[in-house]
Amino acid sequence: MRKLNKKSIAIKMHDTESGSVLTVADAELLGKTLKEGVVSFTVSKRFYHEKLVSEKELEPLLNGATNINLIGSISIGIAKKKGLVGESGVRRISGIPHAQVYKVNL
Repeated sequence: MRKLNKKSIAIKMHDTESGSVLTVADAELLGKTLKEGVVSFTVSKRFYHEKLVSEKELEPLLNGATNINLIGSISIGIAKKKGLVGESGVRRISGIPHAQVYKVNL
C-alpha cells in the first residue's frame, strides 16, 4: 500500500447508471471539514479514498471518467493542465479549490 505524502492523490471510482464518477482529492485533505459561511464540506475517506495514486497514474483515469469530482490544489492543478477545468469552474471552500467536471456526449 502506498504511503501518504504531501503530493499523494486519493481516488475512488463510483459506477452509476449514467456512467462513472471519479472522485479525486489531495490526500492531506481526507477527513477534514471545510467551512465557508453556510457551506460545510467534509472530504470523507468513504467518498474520496479507495487508493492513492501519482499524477502519472491519475492522468489516464481523468480521460476515462464520465464525471469527475475534484478537491485540492494538486488535484485541480492536474485537471487544469489537462484542460478539463478552468479557473471560472473552480469554487473555493475555506480557500481550498473544488470543481466538478461533466463530460457530455451529444
